[in-house]
Amino acid sequence: SSNPMNRKSLRYLPVIIYALLPALLWLYSIAANIASLLASDRGIHMNSPSIGIRWFLASSTESISSLPWGEILLILAGASMIHTSGLLSAIRRAMHRQVRSRRMRSALITAAITLALTIALLLPATIYPWNLLYSITGQLDGSPLADGWLMALFAATAAITIIFGIVAGTYRNIGDIIKGASQLIATHAHSIVALLPAALFISMSDHLQYPLFHYPITQYIFLALPFICDIYTAEPQNG
Repeated sequence: SSNPMNRKSLRYLPVIIYALLPALLWLYSIAANIASLLASDRGIHMNSPSIGIRWFLASSTESISSLPWGEILLILAGASMIHTSGLLSAIRRAMHRQVRSRRMRSALITAAITLALTIALLLPATIYPWNLLYSITGQLDGSPLADGWLMALFAATAAITIIFGIVAGTYRNIGDIIKGASQLIATHAHSIVALLPAALFISMSDHLQYPLFHYPITQYIFLALPFICDIYTAEPQNG
């Protein structure tokens, strides 16, 4: 049908739009500055936004590096390992009592034991003597757990999925593990690229004091849109 082709044609649309947004905002700033200069020559006071080449070069790298690249990659890698190891589908089948393979049951039991050991290691360090839960000032904010919860979650996810995959046979060697962890990153590579101009647009908007991204949640929604488009345009899996 034509519908999948129509969806596929939208796949790179976020990258194109996100690349145009900072360019259009920069052109607007230049035009506003020119209008301000012309108005000042006529004795008219006019405040104009200012984004020039000097500001662009000074702040573009900082605006791009301020993106949560590490968090995005950890989430994609963790989700990819859950999917490619077969753990998610095995849990789904186990909930419907459809796991008949002895090897798959062993893999699920091993994964459950790994999860229990992970909790047994992290929980005592968290609740006593609070060395993960509290910072050196005794506050929750800035504590090791508050700063590194995503890394701890990824490490636990990686351990559980690798153990499960090896026992279940979905991970046969180190190459399978690396490919499994990078599958979603490769799938969403163009969406990750779209974050470059998105970060620049957010930074330019903040500099111009436009309330587009006043609340942090709006930034996350803006950065998530390319990935949502990826999910919509993904080709359906047959079989």
